[in-house]
Amino acid sequence: MQLSGHDLFMLCFWLMVSYLVWMPPTWFLLTFLLPRSLVDRYFCAPHFNQGELTVLSAFPGSVMRTGIFAWLVAFPSLDRRRGMRDIRNYTPRWFVNVARCFCVVAAGQGFVAIVLLVCLALWPGD
Repeated sequence: MQLSGHDLFMLCFWLMVSYLVWMPPTWFLLTFLLPRSLVDRYFCAPHFNQGELTVLSAFPGSVMRTGIFAWLVAFPSLDRRRGMRDIRNYTPRWFVNVARCFCVVAAGQGFVAIVLLVCLALWPGD
């Protein structure tokens, strides 16, 4: 079986459609499941500036705040700016696991979609 440009396009298309189906509901669910203790401890002045505190306090900024916390909980070694390297000590284990799974799957699916788009752009014409 030979892979055609159309097959590659359809694979990329359905990968992106599935991303749009699962990603927003999961992210909103994470926003509601974000532990309050985490927000109370880290969503303050030394870790966020005043503009971020204002923008990220209400919807839709709260969803972005959840993304920031999820990435930092999943991969605390990536924290270079906010000073939250000990964030896992104050986060429930279930949220660490959920955040890690969410971030790995979302980043992996996005990476595969980008690689497929690049392959499709470089694919010789039929």
